[in-house]
Amino acid sequence: MPSAPVGLSLLIGMLAASAAALGCNADIQAGFALPAAGGTPGAAPSAEPVATLAALPLPPSAGLRRLTREEFGNSLRDLLGVTVALELEPDTRLDGFEKVGAGRVAVSPVGTELYQRAVYQALDSLWADSSKLGLVVNCDPASDPSCAASVISRFGRRAWRRTLSSDEVTRYVGVANGTGKVLNDPQAGLENALAGLLQSPNFVYRVELGEADPTNSTRLRYTGVELATRLSFFLTNSTPDEALTSAAEHGELDSPGGISQHTQRLLATPQGHESIRGFARELFNLPAVDTVPKDPALYPELTPTLRASLREEVERMWETAAFAPNHQLLDVLTTRDTFVDDELASLYGLPKPGQSAMAPVTLPDSGQRAGLLGTGAFLAVRAKSNETTPTLRGRFVREVLMCQTVPAPPPNVNTTLPAPPAGVTLTRRQQLEAHRASPTCAGCHALMDPIGLALENFDAIGRFRDMDRGLPIDTTGDLDGAPFNGLRQLNQLLRDSPSVRSCLLRNLYRYVLGQSEASGGEAWIDELAKKFDESGQHFGDFTLAFVTSDLFRFAAPPAPTKESL
Repeated sequence: MPSAPVGLSLLIGMLAASAAALGCNADIQAGFALPAAGGTPGAAPSAEPVATLAALPLPPSAGLRRLTREEFGNSLRDLLGVTVALELEPDTRLDGFEKVGAGRVAVSPVGTELYQRAVYQALDSLWADSSKLGLVVNCDPASDPSCAASVISRFGRRAWRRTLSSDEVTRYVGVANGTGKVLNDPQAGLENALAGLLQSPNFVYRVELGEADPTNSTRLRYTGVELATRLSFFLTNSTPDEALTSAAEHGELDSPGGISQHTQRLLATPQGHESIRGFARELFNLPAVDTVPKDPALYPELTPTLRASLREEVERMWETAAFAPNHQLLDVLTTRDTFVDDELASLYGLPKPGQSAMAPVTLPDSGQRAGLLGTGAFLAVRAKSNETTPTLRGRFVREVLMCQTVPAPPPNVNTTLPAPPAGVTLTRRQQLEAHRASPTCAGCHALMDPIGLALENFDAIGRFRDMDRGLPIDTTGDLDGAPFNGLRQLNQLLRDSPSVRSCLLRNLYRYVLGQSEASGGEAWIDELAKKFDESGQHFGDFTLAFVTSDLFRFAAPPAPTKESL
């Protein structure tokens, strides 16, 4: 594609400057053009009673969130029908989730350039494929004077997740016509206009600011198109499809019944399974599987394809626990049902299914491997390049599965385990016991090490072993006073733990809302836990209760700024 002309460069610069300025406070939110209530101008509020969890504090404040890299890439794919390798600024993880970090970051000048490069790469791929191009540009701007306005209106509605105003359409038609004239190529002019739409903060950011709630002056309600955005990025990790956008514009999402109907529709699709697969990727930081360093001399079997299979196994385990009949979500901690291909079966010592695709298997009842903590993905990421790290594995369980805080070691403490005396061989357990002899280290290690030692039957990439340095492995321990022997007994204790159940709901709160729990958040999490139990701990039923609740549909007004006081 020809280089962008000066006129478009100025437009892109203006859009980039807007994006760089964006955050989540009220003083910059007023710059966005917002759709009418419920997505339909003049539509009356639904008379259907509002579904509420209980008399609870106000939900979290409304705000803006930059699309994560995954959301950005998925949205380009679904809007344009093309997939490109993205080189964007890294996402920020806060409280374990990139979706939370996305509400606290802006776009840097370098990030703006990366967005521009990614957008033009995607559009160039689109323009090179006439069959896909026809789905986006279904007219000829050279012969049809109304083509640019038609394409920009239709595409802009999908890209910005709302209908564009007439002024906005006129502005981008001007970009298409102006640059098309300069380049003597109306198609290139239209491509430049679409590039501007995809670099606008209206695309790069999720605009969920709410509007006055006529039934309750103390809070805001999300408009129909904002609810479509919230639903879609939770359930599919991508921009709303046409059915959801149309439903929002016709007021169907103004009531819990309409939200429930479209949630059920999406959950029944492969795209809707992203609701739990995306949660699994973020909670377990699965992308780290691709890059965690391992000694190739010790672990030559850890190929790039095996790493991909390790990630896929965890996502499929969560997917099964969430969507398979007669499964509860917490079954993911204890299940012996998993998925392997030939490489992963070899790592686990299982019969090979004879295929490169993942196949369902049931792990042998005689073995210790089971549940999420028995997956190679978990075990490999929480280990060093050449040996296991029980402390790291135990810390993950305490912090991510139980939502407990483990203090960092004091700055003057040497965390390296001392080498045993010459001629003496010690297991990892024995080394840690010597390390815990120090009063400075004992308290924190007592929280983490017994849990991690239950997994010592699995090496630094998840292979089973029964000896450590030629000595028998001891996997006994206790979880807050409850004894166990080995991973499977530990798994069951975690499955039955109220702390794990509560922590799961806390993490779902963060992932779905894209926010850390603030004032009043604990009460909402407690109420979500009640709804989780009432749903039989089934993900689908719980999801319906979540997205039709006041917590998802309403927001507190933004906190006052210095300028507004």
